[in-house]
Amino acid sequence: MNFETKGNSAGEMLAGSIFEFFILIFSVWTVLAHGFMLSGFSFNSLIYSYSIIVLPISYFYIKRRRLFSTSPYAATDYRVIAIISFLVFSGALLSLLSIRPDADDANYLSRAVYYFEHPAKPLDFEFHNHATAGFDFRSLLLTFPVVELFWSYFAVIFGVHPLDIYHFAVPALGGALIPMAWYLLISKFTDDERAAALGACRNIRLQKAILEETEIRPGFNVHFFKQLLPYDEANCA
Repeated sequence: MNFETKGNSAGEMLAGSIFEFFILIFSVWTVLAHGFMLSGFSFNSLIYSYSIIVLPISYFYIKRRRLFSTSPYAATDYRVIAIISFLVFSGALLSLLSIRPDADDANYLSRAVYYFEHPAKPLDFEFHNHATAGFDFRSLLLTFPVVELFWSYFAVIFGVHPLDIYHFAVPALGGALIPMAWYLLISKFTDDERAAALGACRNIRLQKAILEETEIRPGFNVHFFKQLLPYDEANCA
């Protein structure tokens, strides 16, 4: 979706750029990681190869699409930007305050932690979750997702543990993206940018109430990439 078009506000263009950039870098990771897993290369090889490939791709893509820049035609409403900024900060804070470790994390994070601690090991399809059955489970279907390895990549880059990324950075980022996604979606159905921002605020309150009413994990503890769903709907609108 091209956010550098006449009629889009500066807020829409910048928020859309953030989503588009995340989709770009994770798409490159997904294709490369799956190739390395099928080929049996090491996690170290994946880290170096991704770093070398993603930087020039990101540079030329941002330059070509003019991400994080505004059009001369774009209207700038600083009150709307202030509202969205407040919602972004509040979403990140609520997510951090409500995040709770879960027993299921052992299945999702075992491979991420294993390859973080053994980066020279070849990427395979074992869970590496210290199974009590006496052998490690293997599954092409269940181990093919690579998002947890993506967080391990950033753990290596920033010199922290993958659990710190998963339980602190990812929830904060996911919580921050929720209001931006709703803002972009609602803005496709109204010319009133301020109404779109207030609508995003209303949807956040509703989503929080639903999560608490259904006794799903409290607050904003939702998977990071589920925040892309409203963005995709906006993209199709």
